Amino acid sequence: MLIVGAGVQGLAHLDALVAYAQDRGLHAQRVDDPNTALGQCTYVVTTTTASEPVMREVPAAGSFVAAVGAFTPKMSEWSVSVCQTLSSTAQLVVDTPDAAHEAGDLLQANIDVAALPSLAHIIARPPAWCNPELSTRPTVFFKSCGWAGWDLAAAQCALANRSML
Repeated sequence: MLIVGAGVQGLAHLDALVAYAQDRGLHAQRVDDPNTALGQCTYVVTTTTASEPVMREVPAAGSFVAAVGAFTPKMSEWSVSVCQTLSSTAQLVVDTPDAAHEAGDLLQANIDVAALPSLAHIIARPPAWCNPELSTRPTVFFKSCGWAGWDLAAAQCALANRSML
């Protein structure tokens, strides 16, 4: 697992994923260049507010990328060349159709973001690659622009279970 970004979002993702990592006996280490570790990671989360690409290498085949940063058209965590490569080799998914106006990485790579499936579409009609029985699966690049509905859902879950607060 690779988490790129040491701010609030990076820490929140680390907190959310730490139990998963510990259950698998994984240990954390700091890397100076996330691109050098990218090929060894099945799960990647990028959470920066970069205006210039930080990620310049293509993720490992079959990996899952949650690209949470670059939530305006002028921001970019992933290079144009990587995004263009992924558009033909991976399954791109956006959090909501609003990403068509916000997904800086994909927009700068001239990808038709409006044509990409949204998370709601994937949940409503899971494609074949979602089958957990598959021995191989495509690389999935999930672009989240921070849709407030997910924050509302998290808040509702927390209120329903006050022991989380």
